[in-house]
Amino acid sequence: MRPLRQPLECTLVDAGLADKIFYKIPEILIHHQHFLAALGDRLDNFQSDTRIGDVLLSHFKKQSMIETYIAFVDNFKFAKQAIIEARGKPAFEKDHRNKIDLDSLLISPIQRVPRYELVLKQIVKHTSVEHADYENLLIAQKYVHDLATTINRQKEESEEMEQRLREIEAIVDGLDDVRLCSHHFYR
Repeated sequence: MRPLRQPLECTLVDAGLADKIFYKIPEILIHHQHFLAALGDRLDNFQSDTRIGDVLLSHFKKQSMIETYIAFVDNFKFAKQAIIEARGKPAFEKDHRNKIDLDSLLISPIQRVPRYELVLKQIVKHTSVEHADYENLLIAQKYVHDLATTINRQKEESEEMEQRLREIEAIVDGLDDVRLCSHHFYR
């Protein structure tokens, strides 16, 4: 993301367009870096009684992380439109030829949470019910599931809203010859 905003690269994408495309990506990265560091600290000295459930809970219960993901999902369609706009620039298209499609990369943060859910299911499945961390792992699994559900619901609501707006635009476009005069419609 940083090279797209550098002065030398301004011909590829202006900073405003890059901000639309990568909205909340730096914040998501920071959340996951903190999560990785906390998990790494715990796993560096792994023993059979090591607990990670509390690390998972503190990460996935964090309101700022939840809000960041929801904001990212809300911006998703604008990011996709910004990518289409960026592709209209020959320099951008030339620079990104033979590279991973930006659309594919953009969906990655949304796909990450369901992956965490699957990993947690496997961890819970292979953790003894008697293990001291079992309850926290179950609770963390629920929080991750709830977050994945919230993200999915938010994405669906955003898509529904976009569809409604298109329908309203189509109706309004069809009313070109209707005039409002004293609160009465005339054709």
